Amino acid sequence: MWAACNTPKHSFIVWLAVKSKLLTRDRLVFMAIDRSCVFCNADVESHEHLFFKCHFSTDLWDHVKCWLGIRRAMATISSSLRWLKKEARGSSWRNKIKLIAFSCTVYCIWNARNRCIFEGQHPCMVGLVRKIKTHVYRVLFTLYPHVLIPSSSVIGCI
Repeated sequence: MWAACNTPKHSFIVWLAVKSKLLTRDRLVFMAIDRSCVFCNADVESHEHLFFKCHFSTDLWDHVKCWLGIRRAMATISSSLRWLKKEARGSSWRNKIKLIAFSCTVYCIWNARNRCIFEGQHPCMVGLVRKIKTHVYRVLFTLYPHVLIPSSSVIGCI
């Protein structure tokens, strides 16, 4: 999560999520609020539900995993990070894509949740996927400007 290629704010949100310190609705027991997930209203919003069980986040992960060619099911943040630590070793741009996309996706889910709660903006799946892909491409171009990365392998269609 603290890889040099990751954006610091993305790494920070992933770190808080791994530690279960994000203020999801299940942790706000001292407040009299609705505890249901803002995306699906079907279950209590917890770290596990928000990032991996909710249909919205599951669809987002499916798009990102399909784009990256990842077939592994992701169940929790910590298990996904352990898998990424094994899978994304080395300094090749292909390995960096997985790390950057993972942290960016976690951040985008958290950001979309906050925008939905505090600003009333419901997220658009296509827009979030495009945002993740664009961010990954920009970071890769910054890290590897001399490597010609085919746009079809990084900015594929949904």
